[in-house]
Amino acid sequence: IDMLLKFFEEKTSENEISILNENTAFKSQIINNHELRQEIEILLKSLKKNQELNIEQFKPLDTLIGVLDNERSNLFRKMRNVSE
Repeated sequence: IDMLLKFFEEKTSENEISILNENTAFKSQIINNHELRQEIEILLKSLKKNQELNIEQFKPLDTLIGVLDNERSNLFRKMRNVSE
């Protein structure tokens, strides 16, 4: 959570997830979507404070997880193709 918050607050932050800046899907669907980014930042801050989430707060989380899951699938597919 801390790394994601730092990533969203400081676009130039260098940490384990800064490579997401190079991902076109993440850039177009998350980084360049200011409204969604703000919702995710609010969500992350709520999670960090151990606050209860409402149903609406799960929508940006679902989008974020979906984008990251697609990227994971793409990377595994590329790795499988290289090893064949």
